[in-house]
Amino acid sequence: MAVWLPDAPDISPMDIRPAGRLRDSSGIVDDRERLDERYEEDGYLYFRNLLPKEAVEAARREMMAPLLADGLIDADCVWIGGERETGITETGPTYRGVWPRLFDGSGVKDALAKLLGEAPATVPMVQYRAYPPNKRAGGVHQDGFASPGVTGYKPLWIPLIEMDEAMGGLVLATGFTKRDYIHNIAKKPMSPVPAGIIPDSAWLRADYEPTDLVMIHPKTPHTGLPNRSRRVRLSIDTRVQSAANPAAIWGELVDGSPDAVTLKLADGGLRTLRLSDQSFIRSGPDRGPRLSRTEYLEVTPLGELLMAAFEGDHALMLRRADPG
Repeated sequence: MAVWLPDAPDISPMDIRPAGRLRDSSGIVDDRERLDERYEEDGYLYFRNLLPKEAVEAARREMMAPLLADGLIDADCVWIGGERETGITETGPTYRGVWPRLFDGSGVKDALAKLLGEAPATVPMVQYRAYPPNKRAGGVHQDGFASPGVTGYKPLWIPLIEMDEAMGGLVLATGFTKRDYIHNIAKKPMSPVPAGIIPDSAWLRADYEPTDLVMIHPKTPHTGLPNRSRRVRLSIDTRVQSAANPAAIWGELVDGSPDAVTLKLADGGLRTLRLSDQSFIRSGPDRGPRLSRTEYLEVTPLGELLMAAFEGDHALMLRRADPG
């Protein structure tokens, strides 16, 4: 369920003032039971210096390269592009391969395996964030609201540059894991989170380092704070899941109807999943608003790369895949 407040204003990231600091879980990274308990209690797991420095630095250099080439930043990632736009989309081809190479880099899979308690696999939900000074970040949201099935995989946020208070970065609200979703379903198309529901004392952040990582609970409200520094803020949003028992699959759309969807997987096999009114479909351009079982057919051509979170033969969610 979600809230119904037709006249409530949306929460603005500009108005958020973090009241506290994220709790560092680095000291219990080898204790699966305590990690699981803390994840459910706090609504996140924050790890300082979890990822190998060399692998993260390589990813940062890759994301800086097109900005340097276009004369938008200097070698210290300071913005020198004036009022120009980067022209780089979060899921476009410019950064393609950065996350897969980081995931396959030395020691990264081992670090993520500790968090999952088993061998990890990627999920094709990857966004590359490059926020210049004063660029507005996205709104407050809970990943699970628009992503049914997200409990089968883990949302991750990875900073690629130092982020002090001026640069902002991820801010999240603790204490929402046992509550219903708080998105305002009275507002369409994106059902934003209304102001007045999250107490000021719930908002937390950290001064992030490039080797840090935050795992976010599907019900935890979060957003990016405004970047008031002189540098560009670089980060990666992604997801990981069990390699042995994946909760999400992806492949080319080879057949679709209001009742079912068939995907051609990477190994050449076909997988058909049933669609229902409960299936959360976002297969339109830029993921966009939720679509009905007939609307998605109008905007999703055959051959489109789609991702489905599933339970049995039922598609809980269907959206355009962003493998990174």
